[in-house]
Amino acid sequence: GLDMHVQDLKGGASAAKALIGGSADYACIALDHVLKARVQGQDLVYLMAFDRYPGASLIVDRRLAGRVRTVQDLKGLTLGVTSMGSGSHMALDALLVKSGVPLNQVRVVSAGTGTMPAALQQGSIQAAMHYDPFVTRLVLEGKGYVLFDLTTREHTMWLYGSEYPYLGLVTRREVLRSRPQEVQAVVNALVTAQRFLKARSPEAVARALPSDFGAEGPTLVKALEHTSPSFSPDGQVTPRQVQAVLRSLQDSGALPAGSQVQAETVVDMGFLRRATSR
Repeated sequence: GLDMHVQDLKGGASAAKALIGGSADYACIALDHVLKARVQGQDLVYLMAFDRYPGASLIVDRRLAGRVRTVQDLKGLTLGVTSMGSGSHMALDALLVKSGVPLNQVRVVSAGTGTMPAALQQGSIQAAMHYDPFVTRLVLEGKGYVLFDLTTREHTMWLYGSEYPYLGLVTRREVLRSRPQEVQAVVNALVTAQRFLKARSPEAVARALPSDFGAEGPTLVKALEHTSPSFSPDGQVTPRQVQAVLRSLQDSGALPAGSQVQAETVVDMGFLRRATSR
């Protein structure tokens, strides 16, 4: 029963700006953006998680396989993210800091989402923090290899010490107040989608996705097999997980060290509870 217009923006930072500015009413963005917005005085609310791990992978140009074997080997290279200040940028910074690589010893550039594979192949970047289906396509084509994989519990726990709710449904608080029935309908729809993802095989999910998704056929199935462990099984977010995200942003310098954000001011699980009880 929803009639929605979907805007495909350059990255999470652009989507967060569209949401704050009012040109979008909902956004699929990382919890990182909600916390940053809160510290800056903007009132965004995270309604459900799509991921329990970030789902991003650090992919390196295959031509550097003999040179880049660890994160420390990235020093002096140019690294791509979807956009500056995006979730992929924050995940990259967190990984560099945790691995002992000073941020001033790499060059980070905005490479877009769909355009990032071409940037890697052309040599304008040597590595990238990116997502499926693009990562899997580059690996299958022999053009890149994964150095660090945030679709896995092992690497996520090493980096953050907790599951890390990442992409999710976000809106402005005034939308919650003025249109609660609409918000509930959106959450209901996404819970239905989440159940579909959990119950269906990668092949069935691939058949349900539109042809312009970014990959098709066997490549899309492989991408879903790779990234599906990162999908949230229930959309839930805990206060402990919110604090893990906050600590990571502080450790990487994305937020001031003394920033204080209470989970209940940025997360509202009420709509999700009603949706899952149907």
